[in-house]
Amino acid sequence: MDDKQYRRTKPPINSRITVVQNSDYKWGAIDEQGNVVIPFGKYAWIDGFQNGLAKVIGYNDSMSPNIVLRISWGADGSMTDDAPVAAQGIVNEAGDEVLPLEYNIWKFYGKDYPTIKYFKGEEEHTATFQSLNPSLATEKKNNKSE
Repeated sequence: MDDKQYRRTKPPINSRITVVQNSDYKWGAIDEQGNVVIPFGKYAWIDGFQNGLAKVIGYNDSMSPNIVLRISWGADGSMTDDAPVAAQGIVNEAGDEVLPLEYNIWKFYGKDYPTIKYFKGEEEHTATFQSLNPSLATEKKNNKSE
């Protein structure tokens, strides 16, 4: 991969896919050969890949169907619910959404967490990397036997 052709890169952690930002400031993801896995501009933001997964954020414009929460702060410091917050999801190395754009997801890229925590409204969920990316368990097993 030629890093100079991209504005920013997010190197993979225990993964094969690199997240890059092109000259038009759009995020996408490429494989080790430079092939586009996630088209540029499909998501407003893509976190780096870790353990074969990446957090993605949809667009929060008023026309987007991917709004999960509208929050803003009043002059008195109180919270109101009228500012759009884009929905988040998780994609695998093939670019498939394994968790659709319906959640708020805690950042996991670069963290040493055993699980991923995500929310839908007030409801809290937890998933393991292996439950969202079953091939991860197989890859680890194969690496141990080598």
